[in-house]
Amino acid sequence: MLLPDVSEFQSGASAPNWAGIKTQNGGAGIIRVCYGTSHLDKMFVTNKNALQSNGFQFALLYQYLRADQDAGSQAVAFCNYIGAGNLKPWMKPCLDLEEGSGDQTGRAATWFSYVDHFFGLDNQALPQRSWLYTGQAFGAGASNLDTICNSARHTWVAAYQSSPPSLPHTLWQSTDGSSGSHITSWPGCGKVDTNYTGLTLSQLVASIASTTEDDDVPLAAVAHWVDGSGNTYRYHARIDPSSNDLQYMGPDTSYAWVNITGSNASSGVSMSVSDTGEKVICYTNLAGHTCQYVAAPGATTWTWQDLDS
Repeated sequence: MLLPDVSEFQSGASAPNWAGIKTQNGGAGIIRVCYGTSHLDKMFVTNKNALQSNGFQFALLYQYLRADQDAGSQAVAFCNYIGAGNLKPWMKPCLDLEEGSGDQTGRAATWFSYVDHFFGLDNQALPQRSWLYTGQAFGAGASNLDTICNSARHTWVAAYQSSPPSLPHTLWQSTDGSSGSHITSWPGCGKVDTNYTGLTLSQLVASIASTTEDDDVPLAAVAHWVDGSGNTYRYHARIDPSSNDLQYMGPDTSYAWVNITGSNASSGVSMSVSDTGEKVICYTNLAGHTCQYVAAPGATTWTWQDLDS
C-alpha cells in the first residue's frame, strides 16, 4: 500500500484532494502538525479536518524536531497544537527526528515521554504509542536511532532508492516525488513524498489499535523479518501472567494478540524469524525446562519442543 505525506508546501492549487486520495488507497495519509515550537503548519487544521470528514482509517500527525530547540518544549507545543481529546484512535503522533549531532535517543525519549502521556498512550504497548520518523543514513549513524528502530515502536524510515532501507520499519518513505521508488501522482497534490508498506490497510490499522485494559502486559520479545521483496515485518511474543500462556502477535494475526494455550511459560522469552520466515519462540516453562514453539512462515499453528528432554 502507498500513502502520501504532505504539509503546507502542498496548498492552494496543489492542496491534497483527500476524497480522491481515499479512493486511491482506501483512506490513509500523513500530515505535518508543526516545525519546532512556534511554526504551526499552515495546512494542518485543513488537512486534519479533511481526513476526519472523509472517514480516513489511518493517519500519522508529525512534528519536525529542530536541533536548536529543547525537545521537551517542542513536544509541549506539538501537543498544544493538536489539543487534548482531539487525537482520534486512528491517528498516531509521530516524531520527525533527522537533525542534530551525536546520540539523539535522549531527545527522542523526552519527546515520546511527554507526548505519549499527554495523549494517554503511555499505558499501551509500544506498537500502540507514538511513531518515529528518520532517514536511513541519519538513523543508522551516530544518532543511535537504530535502537528505536529495533524496538517494538513503529518506525517510518526515509531512503530514496530502489530497495527498502535496512533499518527496521513499518513505513518506507521511498520517494520525494522526483527520485526514488513508488513515485505516485496523488489527487490534488500530484507527485509528493510517498510511502510504502507491505501491510494492507486493515493490517496497518490493526497494528496501531489500542489494547484492552487486561492487555496491558509488557512486551517481552520482538523480532523482525525481511521478505524477498525487502519488506520488513515485526513479530512479538510475551507471557500472559493470568494464564502463563505465551502470546504472539504478527502480520499473520493482523497484529492482534493470540494465546498459545498450554505453554506454561514462566520467563526468558526470546523470538527469532529465519530468512525463510519460520518463527521460533524460546522460553522457560514452569518446570524450569527450556522450550520452544516453531511455526511455518505465515502460519499460526505452533509445534512445541522441550529442549531439555
